[in-house]
Amino acid sequence: MTAFYTLIAEERRLQRRGLWRAGGYAAVVAIASVVLLGLSGWFITAAAVAGLAGTIAAQGFNYMLPSAGIRLLAILRTAGRYGERLASHDAAFGALARIRPALFLGLARGPSDHALALTQGEATARIVQDVNVVEAQFVRLLQRRV
Repeated sequence: MTAFYTLIAEERRLQRRGLWRAGGYAAVVAIASVVLLGLSGWFITAAAVAGLAGTIAAQGFNYMLPSAGIRLLAILRTAGRYGERLASHDAAFGALARIRPALFLGLARGPSDHALALTQGEATARIVQDVNVVEAQFVRLLQRRV
């Protein structure tokens, strides 16, 4: 295993709790979405049947309780999405805050004659490119092995 993958694996281990929390929020979102879909489908169908059944059935149809459930599930889904984004970004940015200095240190320890041959703009572009590659690799590995 290369030093790069060792660094990524260590950061993934350190961020495991935040990633599990993000997964829990994602599960809440999935469950709330499925139940919301079922409840809203039932509600629309029941309202249509009550409307077709006549005036007395339409007057007796309780629309308050299902609509309150729909609102509750929609709020729960929105809050779950927010929590999942917050937890996953916290884990990813926390790991990247420790990966970036290690990457810059590795670049700084490279051969000085090679570094001095680059212009400032070219050196900056290469460093930013390398950091972007590390970020993309870290996020990709997180998605595969949480």
